[in-house]
Amino acid sequence: MEELITRLRADGDPVKKTWWEKYLKSVIEFYGVPMAQIRSAVHAWAEERAMAPEELRSAAFDLMRRPIAEEKLAGILVMQELLLPIEELSAGRDLPVIASIFDAGQIWEWNTTDWLCVRVLGPMIEQQGRPTAERIATWAGAPGLWRRRAAAVAFVPAVRAVTACSLVWSIWYSASAPRTCAMRSGSRRPAWAGCCGI
Repeated sequence: MEELITRLRADGDPVKKTWWEKYLKSVIEFYGVPMAQIRSAVHAWAEERAMAPEELRSAAFDLMRRPIAEEKLAGILVMQELLLPIEELSAGRDLPVIASIFDAGQIWEWNTTDWLCVRVLGPMIEQQGRPTAERIATWAGAPGLWRRRAAAVAFVPAVRAVTACSLVWSIWYSASAPRTCAMRSGSRRPAWAGCCGI
């Protein structure tokens, strides 16, 4: 993994680093590497090492625990582009690990949270169906803000299909209703509910 981190650091652009850190109000540090270059670095690294799925999974989680934005994004890309296509992410095995990363404070801002949701958690719901959706929906009662946010944002890819809205809403509400959810003050409605006319 150090080879990948070294490459990301070397690919950093100080101008892009400054822009992103200003945009995120300095809540997380960047190297300043464009997404296309992160993707190229991830694929080259994985191919050079001929990594097995278990190695990729371990590396993805280790990258997610690291402090720099591009390191976290690299971990997300490993899951999205190298593990999901071969159905090597499991809700029962892997969601608790992702939850533990949130709960340990190793994801602490919206940029990483939302990329993880749109690129990994949402596609897991689409790939694996209702059982995975129900597991993620229970995060609405998580102790930390960012895992609670993920409980809503992960459903955004699914609700793009209007015909799925009522099913998605029923899963989310049935899983989260017994808990106190701070997605909106005084409401248990997730942020995506409005696009369904709910």
